[in-house]
Amino acid sequence: MSQKSSVEVFRQSLDKRLDNIKDSLEKLKVAIISVKNSTDIKIVACQDTVQKVELLKESIAPDLCPAWIPELINVIDNFVKSCYAHEQSKFEIGNYSVLPCNEGKQSTDPSLLLFNTIIECAPHIENQTWDFIESPKTQPIDFDAYFQKYYDESRLPELFDILIGHIQVIIESEQINDIRIITQLQKLINTIKRNARGSYFSTYATFEFATSLLKNIALEYAGSVPVLGEIMRAVKKTMDEFKEEFETVQQKTAADIKNNIDADLPVLRYTPSGTLLLEEKRTLNLEA
Repeated sequence: MSQKSSVEVFRQSLDKRLDNIKDSLEKLKVAIISVKNSTDIKIVACQDTVQKVELLKESIAPDLCPAWIPELINVIDNFVKSCYAHEQSKFEIGNYSVLPCNEGKQSTDPSLLLFNTIIECAPHIENQTWDFIESPKTQPIDFDAYFQKYYDESRLPELFDILIGHIQVIIESEQINDIRIITQLQKLINTIKRNARGSYFSTYATFEFATSLLKNIALEYAGSVPVLGEIMRAVKKTMDEFKEEFETVQQKTAADIKNNIDADLPVLRYTPSGTLLLEEKRTLNLEA
């Protein structure tokens, strides 16, 4: 079973505190409308509610605090102050009409104002949700998404298509009679089509595979098959352009990632041995 995210755990904690507030408000309504309850009982019920509301308020950022929280705290505070100021008085809500809060506020009776405020806030409390998202600082970095953005803007898809065209010309020229080489060239075409528009690794690995295979063909056949030599020079030009374009995409990808995170990371540059990809200025020697 997968672990819950910290955001989900936090949301559940807020929901639990919200449920406690709902329970406390129900008790508070009963306390303030009952003529049999003493002032002390009403004050204790108010203090219990304020304590639970404050606990929720302290758990969330000020800019995310729902409007009903400060409103409820303020009205309860005024009610308690009124109780202390008129300790011997009894507020009997049955003598007043219970109106919506915006109308009830015209009354100076604190108990009526508190009751109406609870009624008014009830639907907001009941429908309260927490639409938090994980901070960008904790979200995983999608390296392939960064790479894909610049890949799509580059000439790499076009150059892959050109390379496939060159390979197809080699196959159809019938200048190579070795079935093993023909099979490998067909495999290369399928590999390019399968991986060329994939991740950073699959794109780079496809490039390396094509470089190695085509270089071997050039060394073995270009000298003895003049027509093939001309095609291989076109292949070399395409591969050189691809290498340069790939390096540009890689640099843009790394720069974009560094601009969007707070720390420098070893981005897209390391081979398993720890050396830098494409760091050496190698020249593809596809000519015989």
